[in-house]
Amino acid sequence: LMAALTSAASVSSSSVLEDQPGRSGASPGKDVALVSLLRKLGEAVHAMHRYSCQEALAALRSLPSREQSSALVQDLTARCYFELADYAEAVRLFAQCCRQHPFYRTLGLEYYSSALWQLEDNLELGKLARQVLERDRQKPQSWCVVGNSFSLQKEHDQAIKCFRRAIQLDPDFAYAHTLIGHELMATEKYDKAVQMYEAAIAIDIRHYNAWWGLGNVYQRQEDFSNAKYNFQRAVDINGSNEVLRTSLG
Repeated sequence: LMAALTSAASVSSSSVLEDQPGRSGASPGKDVALVSLLRKLGEAVHAMHRYSCQEALAALRSLPSREQSSALVQDLTARCYFELADYAEAVRLFAQCCRQHPFYRTLGLEYYSSALWQLEDNLELGKLARQVLERDRQKPQSWCVVGNSFSLQKEHDQAIKCFRRAIQLDPDFAYAHTLIGHELMATEKYDKAVQMYEAAIAIDIRHYNAWWGLGNVYQRQEDFSNAKYNFQRAVDINGSNEVLRTSLG
């Protein structure tokens, strides 16, 4: 999470600095405004890292309207709604970000495609998969999009191949490991699914999706004690997600 946000923040910060009129001779007032802007943006990023999504949204809404239309802010806002399991709003905002900022289209693509998967929007997910392959096959996020498209069509082996390609491009991409785990779960290969979820957690111990995946495996195996433990770990990380809380019963 933080790696993606830090990368996006560096892009946004550069844009902010470049957009300051007469930057070389900026007045103290403009410098104060810039510091305030970056402070609020930092608050939003840190809140998102804690999965305090409502707090992050409040910080983002307090930004000037010009900054709210930036690629970073739109991506962060969409991500907040994704983590809140409001997939329809997440899709709307991710789509808006892609239209308005095509240069930064890799921002949040893995979550955009997962939100489309949750909504079972096969048409839009297929269209997004074709677009990302045309634009950049060397981004791991692109292969997550394509993998999610195959997954929604129940082509689990093809989905796994795509997610493995994402891992080849970025071995520390925890989300791709988890998505493979989900596909293995769908084909009842529970032991292999556990290995993928554990690999994701080894990369990022706060990757709640993998903790939830482990809980789901143990629940399927009727090991309810371990299921509850892992579901609780997921909720402890992201308590704002209603779907996770429901898993605890």
